Amino acid sequence: MKAILQDILLPIDLTDTSLNALNTAINMANRHQARLHLLYISDIMFYYPQIGDLTAVQSMAAEVMEKDTYLLEKLTASVQDTHQVDCRLHTVTGNRNLIIKEWVQQHPVDLTILGMSTGVAESSYLFDSLAYQLLKATASHVLTIPPAKSVDSFHHIIYPLQSTGTPMSKFALTSQIAEKNNAEVSIISLMDNMDADSSGSLNRFSSRIKFRLAGKARSVTSSQIYTHNAVASLAGICRQELADLVVIEADTRRNIKEYFFGNFTQKMLRNPEAAVLCINPSQRADVTQVPAMGLGGKKSLPVAH
Repeated sequence: MKAILQDILLPIDLTDTSLNALNTAINMANRHQARLHLLYISDIMFYYPQIGDLTAVQSMAAEVMEKDTYLLEKLTASVQDTHQVDCRLHTVTGNRNLIIKEWVQQHPVDLTILGMSTGVAESSYLFDSLAYQLLKATASHVLTIPPAKSVDSFHHIIYPLQSTGTPMSKFALTSQIAEKNNAEVSIISLMDNMDADSSGSLNRFSSRIKFRLAGKARSVTSSQIYTHNAVASLAGICRQELADLVVIEADTRRNIKEYFFGNFTQKMLRNPEAAVLCINPSQRADVTQVPAMGLGGKKSLPVAH
């Protein structure tokens, strides 16, 4: 099977959050024999210059960048020597979020790994997280690492199925991750009490995925739960089963209510219980044109990005 992960990007700033995500990135790059790109961005706006102080702030930022670059060059060499990973450092000056999006758009990045900051779950959905911005603006898959959780490998993977989306779109990468981690995979069919008609179709997809994963994962189980809150249910399953990873399909369409309270993808990207791998369907086509699974369930109302 052709390797899906060939280039992995990790934005790094030497904070605990990004260094925690670096641990995951190194191990993934090693297992998948992928190139690891460390992107360091010196964002002058972090220094909040006052009027008349811009020159002093620019000098301060240059000194910090020089010091950080020296440390990161040593770190890059250590990753190469110790973990036998093709690790490359890139340093840029500019607006952090904008630079990351432009870098992913201009380079062949298969996966972007982001460490999530403490308290991100309480942030307003009116302002998109960087992870969600990347899913809207680029073709990269996105992996979020929850704060203060060390994720060296993925021993237990949750593969949720819903009545909307395309459940097989997640299969190829999930299969490779399961095989390289010798992982257990739990296929969870999330049933809405108002959408019982999709039960048969979800069961067929579950059986198909279970059969195809059988030769890749250490073990594969399937179950079905009824819920009105898929995000809360998945968080509970992650806690109960000590899951390391949840694999979902990105959907950046939102109805009016979801603009204020967040859609499924936005909420899952803030999941504090496990890492979340968001498969980006924009590699196939414009997200707004990807049809629903056709299981008889309701389709979400598309709203312009």
